[in-house]
Amino acid sequence: MSEVLRSIKSAEQAAEKRLADAQEEASKIVSDARRKSSETVQDAADETVAMTQKILDDA
Repeated sequence: MSEVLRSIKSAEQAAEKRLADAQEEASKIVSDARRKSSETVQDAADETVAMTQKILDDA
């Protein structure tokens, strides 16, 4: 009986570890996606400013 309880406890701990690892990986993925999104928005804004400046210079 105690062996069964130890086995259950071990399985619970392994599941908790996998869950924690998955949460950490998910956080990293979200963080990377936010960073890339921010870079894309900034690049678009920079390009818009450059295009606007060119239009004003050409006018």
